[in-house]
Formats: sequence, structure tokens, C-alpha cells
Amino acid sequence: MAINIPLVLVPAAAATGSGLILDLPAKAQQMLETTVEKEAVGHWLLGADNPTHADLVARQSLRRFKIVSINNGGAGYTSAPNVAFTAPGMTGIAVLNGGAVSAVFITNHGDDDTVGTVSFAGGGGAGAAGTVYIAGAPTLAAGSLALASSIGALPNGLLSPIALTTNQTIAAVFRRPGADNRSVFGRWSNRPIGPASDHGMLFGRIGATYQASSHITANPYYSIQAVAPPGNSGDWVFGAVTHTPDKRTVFWGGGNTYSAAVALTLPEPASQRGIVVGAADVTYSGGIEIAELIVINRAVGAAELGMIYNRSKKRMAARGIVTV
Repeated sequence: MAINIPLVLVPAAAATGSGLILDLPAKAQQMLETTVEKEAVGHWLLGADNPTHADLVARQSLRRFKIVSINNGGAGYTSAPNVAFTAPGMTGIAVLNGGAVSAVFITNHGDDDTVGTVSFAGGGGAGAAGTVYIAGAPTLAAGSLALASSIGALPNGLLSPIALTTNQTIAAVFRRPGADNRSVFGRWSNRPIGPASDHGMLFGRIGATYQASSHITANPYYSIQAVAPPGNSGDWVFGAVTHTPDKRTVFWGGGNTYSAAVALTLPEPASQRGIVVGAADVTYSGGIEIAELIVINRAVGAAELGMIYNRSKKRMAARGIVTV
């Protein structure tokens, strides 16, 4: 019988000197060592008992992803105009193309999920206008959440405060979708592909197959690898992607491991590197259900990932989810 353990985050300074722990019932104290991955810089157990999507390490919340759609690029700009948002804490940088504003890089998605408006000033031109869009709120369930598919210009996804790096492991427990173009995690924005693009990496069901994609500097500017998961559509699975400066490895709990020689090129500017659950590009923003996200800032080997997978299965079982 599954035991649903509430996520009550409390300061852990008295117990460990740093970070946060789960305030578990006395009968569940023996599970503490398998609750938070000790090297994680971010570790999220998602669901209705964690409505702010706060992580177990430092209470870092996942924020609904925002984009700016340019309605009118204006004309006559000789330098990038200043970008102002009404949403508290939100900032951005305008990108010019032929004297007009062609895009806005959001450098800070803000203090909360306020959408607000965007305006442009300076730069020697006039007429630029845009609209801010925010991903729809996820549907919370016991032990997991579901991201809705994007609609029109609306994005999909939850943005973490942790940047994508070239020496990193990202792992997730998610339900295998039955439809195409469902990103599980990564950072893949929609600037044109090329050596100076701001693409990063993507992991999920792209088209009819599961793939890991990483941006590289050489033509064709991306490395795509088919990575068949275990189980069937609708099953909960554990998948992880690691990058070193010259290698990408995909690990499936209870399944195969795939490797490729890939020198990952990080997005530019650096503000575009936040890891996203779901997609930061409407092309791959079909709905996805996810229960756990783990980020470790080193490339974890297959043997260690196997141990993390086994601990994850215990965490999921305690939350009513059976992982393949």
C-alpha cells in the first residue's frame, strides 16, 4: 500500500548545517537518506503537496515559462532599445535585425507569475511593440504534475533557476506520452539554428521517437540520437542525460544506456541557459506528466545513476507512483 508523505520543507541548519530537509513523520525517518540526492543542486518532488514547485535543496521554485512575442518590430533603431516590463523583477534584452526589434531575450522571468506588459524606449527608432505570454498553470495531482500543451503563442514549461552546463546530469521521472513532440527537459529556444544560435539541449519524444538533441558548433549544428525508453506509453520511467565537454550519455532506469561524442554548445546569452521542464519552444511543447527532477553539476556515471534510479523508485513508490 502506497504511503503519501507530505512535502513539508523546513530549514535543516540544526541537523546538517545547510540546505533543507523534509520534515518526515517519525516512522519515515529511515527514508531520509534516500529522499534528497546529496549532490543535487536542485531536486524537485512535484505534485499537489508541493504547489509552489519548491525543491528539496534550497526551496528554489520552478516558475511558469514566459516569452515575448514581437507584434511590431518598429523601424530606425541604430542600437538595441531598453526593454521594460510591468511584471516585478522581470528584465530583458532586445535583439535587432535590420533596424527593427526581432526578439527579446528574457534575462529574468520575474519574482512571480505576473504576466504584465512590455515596452521599448531609446535606440534611435520607434514603433516596436510586443506581448508577454506565460505558460499555462500545470495540473497538480498526487505525486506528479501535468503540463498542458501549448496553445497558439503560449509557451509550455516550468523554468528552473539552474543553468545548463557542459558538465552536468539531469534526471527525471515522467510518464511516457502517447503523442509526438513532447519535451521532458532541456533548453531549446527558437532562434535560428547555426554556430551563433542560442540552442542548448533537448530530451523527450520528438516526432515518433525518443531523442536526445544537443547543439554543437559544426554543421548541421545539432547532434540527434534516438534513445528508446523501457516500458510502454503511459508507464512511468526514469531517464537521465549527462554531458561532459565531449560526450553525451542517456541513461534509462531499467533500460539501455546510449552515448555519443558531442561537444555541447551552450546558449547565448547566458541568461537563456535555465533548465526547463517541458519545452521553451512551441514546436515541442506537447503536454507531459512529471513527478521528479534532479540536477547534479557533474557527469554522473552509469553505476551511480543506477543507484539514483533505485532510490528514486523508492521515493516514487512512497508517493504512489510505480516506475518501470
